[in-house]
Amino acid sequence: MISVVIPTLNDEEALVGTLGSLVSAAADGSVREVIVVDGGSTDGTRVIAEGSGCTFIKGPLPREQRLSIGTQAAKGPWLMFLSPGAEMEEGWFREARQFIERAERQDSVHNRAAVFKLVVGEPRGFLRELPGAIRRSLSAQPAGRHGLLIHRAFYSKIGGFRQIPAVEYVDLARRIGRGRMVRLRSSLFISPAAADAADLGHGARRLISSGLLALRVPASLVGRLYG
Repeated sequence: MISVVIPTLNDEEALVGTLGSLVSAAADGSVREVIVVDGGSTDGTRVIAEGSGCTFIKGPLPREQRLSIGTQAAKGPWLMFLSPGAEMEEGWFREARQFIERAERQDSVHNRAAVFKLVVGEPRGFLRELPGAIRRSLSAQPAGRHGLLIHRAFYSKIGGFRQIPAVEYVDLARRIGRGRMVRLRSSLFISPAAADAADLGHGARRLISSGLLALRVPASLVGRLYG
């Protein structure tokens, strides 16, 4: 049913928790496969991925390209994108199944996607998430760390991930549209270390780029400006 795509780069430790949180969903049959697309790790990322039964693909360094490669390799009709270090709440797949079954029953797979509730794993999480909260308010869309669940047909219809460094999730969410994005109740937990890694060195530029996308500046121009 669901193909999970995870872009990695030296994420040995973070990947363990992420894959562990998918075990129940795989046993249930909700997760069909997990595809890890790696940007050139020098740690044990590949060992962890292959030892857990994932499909491991060597990819380029840019994350947006790795996400596209993972999507092309996926066999399931539903795609779910996760960042290393993100861990799903126990039983999340039941609500995901309900969303999928409802979308298929209502023939809305071409215009509905879903994200999970983001929780940073310590009390200081609110402060750590403040840049993300500002970014989402400017772009009026969820960030990629919420985990994105989308049917392949809808993903293809809106053009998939475009080559815009660091804000590829925001760009995709903007094209999905707020009215077509369902916010699920199940939580996606991200460690403080993973939150820091996601924002380190890119926070200001990511915020500016997200704001430009919200103002309808062409994605190709935002990509050039960011680079």
